[in-house]
Amino acid sequence: FFSAMDSPKPPHSAVQPVDIPVINDDGCLSSIKQTGWHILVLMKKNFYVYKARKFSTIVQLLLPSVFILLMFLLSKAIKPTDPVTNPAANSLQPITRCKPWNNEDCHTLLFAPKRGTSAIVDRVIESFLEANSLSWADTHGLDCIGSECSLALSQHIMAHPNQTQAAVAFEEVSNTNVRYRLFANLSHEGHLHSYQAAFDEAIFRRVGNVSSFTIDAKTRAFPELADPYDGQTVMVSLGGVMFFYIAVMTQFVQILSSLVSEKEHNLRCGMALMGMTQSAFWVHWLVTAMLVNTVATLLMMVTAAICQFDIMLNTSFFCLFLLFFLFGLAMTSLACLVSVFIGQARTATIIGFLVFVIGFILMNMFASPSAIYDWFDPDITAIPRYLFIILFPPFSFAKGFHDIARLSGKAVAINGELVPGPGFDYKDLFNFTTDLSTSSWYQLSYSPPPTGDSFLWMLANFGLFLLVALYLDSCWPGNQGISRPWWFPFTLEFWLGHRRQQQAHPPPDHYLEYLDTDVSAEARRVFGPENTDVIRVLNVIKDYGFGTKKRAV
Repeated sequence: FFSAMDSPKPPHSAVQPVDIPVINDDGCLSSIKQTGWHILVLMKKNFYVYKARKFSTIVQLLLPSVFILLMFLLSKAIKPTDPVTNPAANSLQPITRCKPWNNEDCHTLLFAPKRGTSAIVDRVIESFLEANSLSWADTHGLDCIGSECSLALSQHIMAHPNQTQAAVAFEEVSNTNVRYRLFANLSHEGHLHSYQAAFDEAIFRRVGNVSSFTIDAKTRAFPELADPYDGQTVMVSLGGVMFFYIAVMTQFVQILSSLVSEKEHNLRCGMALMGMTQSAFWVHWLVTAMLVNTVATLLMMVTAAICQFDIMLNTSFFCLFLLFFLFGLAMTSLACLVSVFIGQARTATIIGFLVFVIGFILMNMFASPSAIYDWFDPDITAIPRYLFIILFPPFSFAKGFHDIARLSGKAVAINGELVPGPGFDYKDLFNFTTDLSTSSWYQLSYSPPPTGDSFLWMLANFGLFLLVALYLDSCWPGNQGISRPWWFPFTLEFWLGHRRQQQAHPPPDHYLEYLDTDVSAEARRVFGPENTDVIRVLNVIKDYGFGTKKRAV
């Protein structure tokens, strides 16, 4: 990207030569001004690169908007359910013989007291069996009396699971009054009503001496109202945070690949040899990422507004833009941190998508508002919450998104109608409303942190990741020059901005006598006071081998 000032210009070059200001030795430009010039030149370099790659640049800027359009199309595919004003009546299910499971005993009816204890109970059970084509072999009786029978049945059922279809305990029996308690397996829908009707018929026939008595009962469900939720409300409240997460994370993968690509092709090393400072390198990439993130976010918000999403129409533009911008900023600094450990662009793409997939899986935990707010319940330990806040910026993004969607989106009122929310404005940034009269879904007994805290958390993520990236970039071993020691932030050289000059001493004469004549002459010339060479390499030592090293030079 840099060429000599007098080199010929290619006739159809996509990348133009860049004029580099000459920094004279007399200090006409300060170090800050020099770094500023470097940043401008590097920004110009990125501009030419993005301009040369028109298609990839357009895709990078429009991809977030594409995901918003996809969410809009999916919302239109969701159709509301029709009301059920007259549910159908269902007849009682017939009582069938119990089928054994795993070759164990199976009782169609468990009863108490056992056979022979009460003549009335025996007649009622016998009538029940005859009416349902069953026999005494399908039953099992327990030895108990009165109110003790219910407890005995419960203990037997708990001790013998999956062996009883229904049970009945006759607690009070006389010629004029029969009181019984019925146990039924609710996993078999309708069994309870069928057994109750069958025993009532048997009691009337045997105790009431009514020879032909039947109960014709049917069940009917309550009428159902139409589903008040429209497709937009369902998509935004249950899956909207996932689509916006994907839209922003595309920038993370692209920035990570670009950073590592410059390292892999030794472009950064070459620019460093030409005088580029570490601060100029990182600042120009952060500014580039912020510009790209800003344009992509604005296009995404315009697309969502055209699609008439409530979260865009009923939310302050500044608050919503700040949410997406800070999340993109936090993920950009995370990309800078991850790029320190990667040396190949192909590996960077794989790692970028791996981080994307892991984040997508974790974001499924925060897809619904109740899932994100449960993490702030006072009864839950705070350690996992703080780990997510410190190490996982999408957690703060999901919290801020649900806070905004909670007030700006539609909600179901107590009367079942879908009503618009009050909207989200500046005043709601640091004021969390726990009670909303428009919806019973969001009633909270505790108060989570306000939305502004989520913005501050993402800003803190940006600063933390960037500081760690700058530190490791200086001391992590790589091909970008000599790495500093891990304690370099505690040295005067780091804070004062200059290196300590080391005096190179010439080798002693008795050592030069053992060298070849031309080598000793060159050594004396290099160390001599009359030497005016601009660059001199002094006291070079070359060792080789492992364990007992041998010195070659």
